[in-house]
Amino acid sequence: AFILNIFAIFATFWLGFELVRMLDRSGPAPFDRMGRATFSLYLVHPVAMRLFEGGDHGVVSLLLYLVVTGVMTYAFFLLCERPSHRLAHKLGNRLVGRAPTERQTAGTAAAGD
Repeated sequence: AFILNIFAIFATFWLGFELVRMLDRSGPAPFDRMGRATFSLYLVHPVAMRLFEGGDHGVVSLLLYLVVTGVMTYAFFLLCERPSHRLAHKLGNRLVGRAPTERQTAGTAAAGD
């Protein structure tokens, strides 16, 4: 329990720095861009694992699994996740009756990269 208290102090400062960084940044860092597709990765990786189950577990198989998972994740993100986010923003803005914020507009443009 003592370790959790130490971690809580660390996590509080860490989240504070992350919040400041998020509000001050002008464009997404590479890891932020990759992070946008993490939900797609979460949904796709079991399918990719099924494709490779029962095979050898060597380095080549692992590299092939990573490549296939990356391609499937990117395709799922482009075909499902990103259009869903755009639709949600449009519907939300329409329900509230406001124009898209600068951040939403920038996020849509950056997601097209």
